[in-house]
Amino acid sequence: MTRLALFSDIHGVAQALEAVRVAIAAAAPDVIAVAGDYAVNGADPAAVIDGIRELEARGALVVAGNTDIAVADFDYGAAYPWLGDG
Repeated sequence: MTRLALFSDIHGVAQALEAVRVAIAAAAPDVIAVAGDYAVNGADPAAVIDGIRELEARGALVVAGNTDIAVADFDYGAAYPWLGDG
């Protein structure tokens, strides 16, 4: 059986990412998948991005979430569709 660690929605909270990383290290899964929404809203988005990059460098599967698209592409409609065209 393959053991999977899957998480998302860290939203710039470095303490949350650290807690997830500790749990992942303890569980020693076969696959780590990160499903987006890394940076918007929390106090330390840069630390979260750095941590996600470290996981990816070690083989984690990483995809962008809607808020990641908003930050990277300035497409805030992806994260906040109620904003419309403005």
